[in-house]
Amino acid sequence: MSGPAGNDGEGVATAGKAVHPGDLYAHFAEHDAELKARYPEQFQGQNLGLRWPDGWHTLVAGVCAYVAEHGIPVRWHQIKEKFGELRMYAEGVALRAEFQSADGATSFTSAGEEGSVPAAPTLEAKIREAQTASLQTCSRCGATDPSAQVTRRVLAGWWFTACDRCVPDIHAYVALPRDQR
Repeated sequence: MSGPAGNDGEGVATAGKAVHPGDLYAHFAEHDAELKARYPEQFQGQNLGLRWPDGWHTLVAGVCAYVAEHGIPVRWHQIKEKFGELRMYAEGVALRAEFQSADGATSFTSAGEEGSVPAAPTLEAKIREAQTASLQTCSRCGATDPSAQVTRRVLAGWWFTACDRCVPDIHAYVALPRDQR
């Protein structure tokens, strides 16, 4: 089971519909538009999907700012949540594949492509830093304070990272019938 979709099935609040407090993607359309306006060269062309939880927007924006600041020629292919962790895939950066089993998740990273982005090792480190931070950042509210008890959790086979305060709202949102999300 994948993570809960937003109000219109893609994480975008539908006009006239109240946003549920447990919707992890309630402000995604605004976040997506902000980054595309600020860093258009990073978001040109086709992609496999750009959709990250609201609480991780600062992490995604930080990586995009790093790319711009260092003049790294990057085009994002995919940005998403997977197994309760942020994933960012870009042209020229090593690919990562994850598999879920009864024993947990296993991941594999490919060697970088020939002709990959010159600063890719540095960018890969920045992406890994954001991924690691996502495991300590609530995917709904962005809380990082240790007292918030941010942990990776499982709900009906879907892994998500959230603080204790947000978990009840997320559970309530996921329990809604799909047409009410």
